[in-house]
Amino acid sequence: MSKILRLLPIIGVIFLFLFLRFYNIKNSLFFFNDNGRDFLVLQQWQQTGKPPLLGPQNSALPINQSAIYFYLLYPAFLLTNRSPLSPLLINAFLYIASLIICLLLAKNNSKLQKILLVSFFFISIHPQYLSQNRYIWNPSFVTPFLVIAFTSIYLLKEKVTALRLWLTTFSLAAAVSFSYSITPVLVGATIYYLIFIRKKTFYFISTLLISLLVLNAPTIFFELHHHFLLTTSLFTKPLLAQSDSTLPLKFRNLVTFIIGSSSLIINLIVFIGLTICIIITQKHSANKTFLILFLFTLILTLIAPFTIQAHYIFGIAVLFFFGLSFLPNLILIPLLVLSSFFFFNPNNLQTFFKSAPRTYDQMASCFNQLCQKETEPLFVTVQSNLHPYHVGPEHRYLMKKLGCNVKEIEKDTQAAKSMAVVVDGGDYQHGQTSYYELTLFGPSQVAQTYFCQPNFKVVILQKTLKKP
Repeated sequence: MSKILRLLPIIGVIFLFLFLRFYNIKNSLFFFNDNGRDFLVLQQWQQTGKPPLLGPQNSALPINQSAIYFYLLYPAFLLTNRSPLSPLLINAFLYIASLIICLLLAKNNSKLQKILLVSFFFISIHPQYLSQNRYIWNPSFVTPFLVIAFTSIYLLKEKVTALRLWLTTFSLAAAVSFSYSITPVLVGATIYYLIFIRKKTFYFISTLLISLLVLNAPTIFFELHHHFLLTTSLFTKPLLAQSDSTLPLKFRNLVTFIIGSSSLIINLIVFIGLTICIIITQKHSANKTFLILFLFTLILTLIAPFTIQAHYIFGIAVLFFFGLSFLPNLILIPLLVLSSFFFFNPNNLQTFFKSAPRTYDQMASCFNQLCQKETEPLFVTVQSNLHPYHVGPEHRYLMKKLGCNVKEIEKDTQAAKSMAVVVDGGDYQHGQTSYYELTLFGPSQVAQTYFCQPNFKVVILQKTLKKP
């Protein structure tokens, strides 16, 4: 009976995590742009048998993340028969697996088990995590690996073992390979180890380097094969524009994303107040790992010359949640209750669970009809008021999947004489609407229109001869 009672909190937090991520997901999942980009890469891999060497492009630097991003997505992509839910499934699997692995690592440490469960509760209900886990436009796989890394390095402070070293270094290397925004965490953890643990330092550094080399091997191969194209681009291409990169503005963004109130004053008061509570609570603790890592990462994140975006906060957020878990129950329990009410306000719930403007099944139904009739090669572009992108990789992917002979106008403007303009919640007026892909296509006339949903249709254009 005692074992069952101990399992109940674990089962409860896992159920909460899964419910919040998959309730009404089939109707609320908005399959668009970056989803299509990823699925096009996976589709090409399946068709050619050649794995990609690069991951998605970084949002701050003109380089790409590691291709392990796609290597992690690919098995679920195949096992689910290319389901749009496959990224959500592999993401949820990683989160739950990380919790179970860490609970097993902490099986003789009830305090650490409590920290893990409380932190996972915060992760389960936090709006930024829900947003990333339900509407995966760039799946953030960093948190599960960070949870394992932080748990392992906490245990390393007590006793250095080969297993804990490898788990720490490999998990840190994996997290930063998925997102270079985690670099402050990697640097902070390395500084912490060198200052406060200082055992088997060479082993720590060597396993970290080996992990980074293995996880980024495809990128290294690409660089060698293409004469260090990515490395050269760092010095030859302009960096992406960085707004709000001053220290006060970065701190404002950080506390806004972590606390989530619409009031900056409330965000600042709550974040600073809770940080002070964390410091006071942990300053007399025998193991100050999470406190020191939190402070190191906070400082390094704020001084890094990049804007803090919503998906850049996960390193700080995990350490913040770990720190809150140390609070005495007299403070922690009311905080858990208040956080639940605050994060589950009606506006948030409506945002998370509302139906998408158009579902994946509605798209598939439309394109299935189109691809049966449009048998000639065609280009694809999109006109939408839901997002600013015109390339339409999500529509290209799904049309290819359903049998359309889709060509890429960016590579060869003469590869097709037809273009499908997907009007996705937008307004297309032939001869008046103009953007890059339409300009590349040239003079045209409307040949057919497929009315699929009230706010979703496809206009087929045919090239016409240029007037003399």
